[in-house]
Amino acid sequence: MMMSGDSETRGRLNSPVIYLAGAGTGKTHQLVEDFYAALVECDFDPTRLLALTFTENAASEMRERIRRKLLMERGSVALPLAQELVIGTIHSFCRAELSRHALLAALSPQFTVLDESESQALMRRTLLAILINRFNSESRRAESTLVREAGFNSYFRSSEYGVSLEDEILRLYRQLRAQGVTDFEELVLDVADCHWRDAREELVLAAHNVLAVSPEEMGGKSAGKLAGFQAMLRQHLPELESLRADRSGFYRLSELASSINLRGSEAYRSLLAPLKNEIVPLCQRQILQRCMPAVRDELLGILVALDHDLEEEKAARNVLDFEDLQLRFLRLLQEHPLIDMLAGPDAQYLVGDPKQAIYAFRHADPRGIVRKREAFSSQGGIVRELQANYRSRPEILRFVNEFFRRLEGNEGGVPMGFSYEEVHAATSFASKEDPSVELVCLPAGKNCELGAEERRQAEARWVAGYLREVVERGLIRRTREGESGTLGYGDFAVLMRRNRSIPVFEEALASAGVPFVSEASSGFLQTPEIAAMSDLLQLLLTPKVDVLTAQVLRSDIVGISSTALFELGCARVSNDDEREPLFAVLKRCESVLSQETDIQAAREFRSWFSRLRDRLPFLSAAEVVQEVISASRLREKLVAHGVGGSWRLRAYHERSQGKRTHHWCGHTRGSELPVACWASCVRR
Repeated sequence: MMMSGDSETRGRLNSPVIYLAGAGTGKTHQLVEDFYAALVECDFDPTRLLALTFTENAASEMRERIRRKLLMERGSVALPLAQELVIGTIHSFCRAELSRHALLAALSPQFTVLDESESQALMRRTLLAILINRFNSESRRAESTLVREAGFNSYFRSSEYGVSLEDEILRLYRQLRAQGVTDFEELVLDVADCHWRDAREELVLAAHNVLAVSPEEMGGKSAGKLAGFQAMLRQHLPELESLRADRSGFYRLSELASSINLRGSEAYRSLLAPLKNEIVPLCQRQILQRCMPAVRDELLGILVALDHDLEEEKAARNVLDFEDLQLRFLRLLQEHPLIDMLAGPDAQYLVGDPKQAIYAFRHADPRGIVRKREAFSSQGGIVRELQANYRSRPEILRFVNEFFRRLEGNEGGVPMGFSYEEVHAATSFASKEDPSVELVCLPAGKNCELGAEERRQAEARWVAGYLREVVERGLIRRTREGESGTLGYGDFAVLMRRNRSIPVFEEALASAGVPFVSEASSGFLQTPEIAAMSDLLQLLLTPKVDVLTAQVLRSDIVGISSTALFELGCARVSNDDEREPLFAVLKRCESVLSQETDIQAAREFRSWFSRLRDRLPFLSAAEVVQEVISASRLREKLVAHGVGGSWRLRAYHERSQGKRTHHWCGHTRGSELPVACWASCVRR
């Protein structure tokens, strides 16, 4: 938010302000009040106010609440002020400014923006081509430091630890771009001076210090824990004394760190904490620093090639990705700092929550918010911590406070980079007998007969049955004062730690008849049936794109065999250095394909696709989706494979109508909904 003025009130509003506010603490309300004060009380020029959010939902809510506030306080005469405000997402704002200054930014004004799934697919496809070209022979693999030092084989996967080289490079590339790297040829991966011998001696000395303490000195349960750890440590002490600064040594240390449990008495924690929190991490860093020179040059070469090939591909297609929007806009400001109102803000309002940043979504780091807080304080700015929660019951907040106290404490705690401040309830709720927080545990351990996958399936079935029971029997009611009634499926969110658990829960929810839609980042759009539907919709507009044609033909929408796809590809006719589109070969599929089932599938597809394409200008998106589902008998095919795909297809159709099945499953905040179920989240 940017403001200018010189009165006493303007002076208050012009100060740098940072709100440290979690979910439900009224941060949007506070920003709306500040907006109103700036517009009405201080008579600020609305074109000098800028508000940026991360999501379109947040931007829409901000716009609507400011409009309601102006209408309620000043009547309709004040509404024109709201119309002039610039409130949107960071990406939409950057896109608009890049379009306005396209020539300065060396862009075509008609550029388009790839969605996240398209961008990820383009990155992976480009990198895979680079890796295949780089490792396409045994001699090249033998020369590769990545293969020799990091243990990656010809399939780009570590044979010992199952880590994909492809994924690791993409993770590093995305992380560097998120940190603002735009020129990979100028990138320097620093290699610090390392004193490996000293670090190893310190590790061995710390191990002997632990072994020198008698378990009897600990007393209680900690005595047995220490005795067990010492027995393990004595067994591996020779390995630690001869530890090498290589990949094997790094994973030895990782195993040691994971075996150190700091739960116990104060004396026990004090004895083992240095080993876990200082010595072992020090040795791991030394190993990485020592090994880095062997792979640095090759890794940099791959990153440079990846960035170069991606930029060429995006330029040829006149597209940008979401990261490009920010990086190109940042470069535009650096090279042309006098454009428009962005010559320098008079004041900055920042809103963040270090408690949410610990989850590292989008490379978030709580230390960034902490550093901003310190910077604002040193500049004489205002730091406001909103601790009153207007959304949750006191029992839930007590649970959250206790959880974070333990998270940052000594007992198995992790460094968060900030001191946790408790939140307290600020809203009245009706009394109720049923609990607000429930913990449901499945049996595990050595005596459990169920394996990990069976436990996940059992948990999913329990969650699905629980949701159906509480909704159908009305077991959970709204308890906020002034509200009444039972909850429906749209009031629940199911959240998980990992995407791999989502298909299991989808299957269980669908089998129990619980309506849902998955919001697992771009995972919903990447499921086979939804990806096939998206490809089909694109193919209706661009039938000459062979990749789309091939993907649709092999999907459940058509379902021809791999042999048939090969036969169609071989039958394409070359003319003036151009090959006939794959879709055109379908017109003579009877003479090209060898299997009768493939001929029938291709003939049916060609027939209904042509009819649908002729009617395309007269159909809505929802009608097109429904036509495809009906004509291709896609729903029946999916039911044969499992009920999960059919439910996702239904959700996709409802989305195309502007509707939404409000049961969320996957990585979504869930805090806006009355009930959140955290599934598959406990390791031990």
